[in-house]
Amino acid sequence: MIEHRWEAQTARVAAIRAEARTRAGGAADLALRASSYRALYAASGGTFTFPLLAAHGALWAAGYFRCNLVIGHAANRVLPLPGAARRHWSHDGRSPEARKARAGRLEAFADAFREINRRVCEETWAAYHLTAHPRVDATAAGVPSALVDALALCHDAARRRMRLSPGERHSVFEAFFRWEQESVVAPAVTRAFAMLDWPLAEAIARRPRIGFRYFPRFTALSFRDFGDQNERIAHGLKAHALAERVGWSTVERSLDGYGVALSAPKMIAVDTTPCRPVGYPLSASRAT
Repeated sequence: MIEHRWEAQTARVAAIRAEARTRAGGAADLALRASSYRALYAASGGTFTFPLLAAHGALWAAGYFRCNLVIGHAANRVLPLPGAARRHWSHDGRSPEARKARAGRLEAFADAFREINRRVCEETWAAYHLTAHPRVDATAAGVPSALVDALALCHDAARRRMRLSPGERHSVFEAFFRWEQESVVAPAVTRAFAMLDWPLAEAIARRPRIGFRYFPRFTALSFRDFGDQNERIAHGLKAHALAERVGWSTVERSLDGYGVALSAPKMIAVDTTPCRPVGYPLSASRAT
């Protein structure tokens, strides 16, 4: 009997993770991920706000990569390599071989960040559905207990057709955002910058100026060092505070401002059977 339950649990977890990989798509499928994030936000009844901000991040990143890769390849055609690289190639740094190698590193750098974006989407989709399923032990399936508790709050509020207070939304967002930054983003960002080996491009990449479509006019998140995890977290929390200020309906509508066609948010069936008991650090309440 125990073995049968374990096999059933394993099959459910495998099915959810397979669906998560499909919903995240390939590294370049940023618009698909934005649609998947939007669907998660809709499924949560607006209680799980991380996906909606992540949708903005995916769509903003699509334009950022497109624009900066054009500029980077143009610069690569005219700028010599640094001295150490010139000595390696025994050229003046403008040889076809040298330019091809640097262009390859630039593309690999962009691909690494797209892969970070893809993996965050996959893990977000999986964590939400693993914690929603009443017959899945999400902790045993690899979801940290802090996220199990936070997402259980979202599921409970959604089933009761209740909203979370701004403070509760912030707590859930921060718990999830800190986890994905520490567990998924930070190690991959460090590896991505290490592979670039182009000081000028690295200096630009470390200092993005991020402006989501819902931000008030003249507002942006200006980084001193995108490789700094604490700075990324601080800016992420600021983006969430700005979303609370303008209103979540505005945040969702502004996804159309990137000029990318997204599929309509398909509501995802959530089992109404109560979850197994978990410790709720917060309480669901109606939003004021």
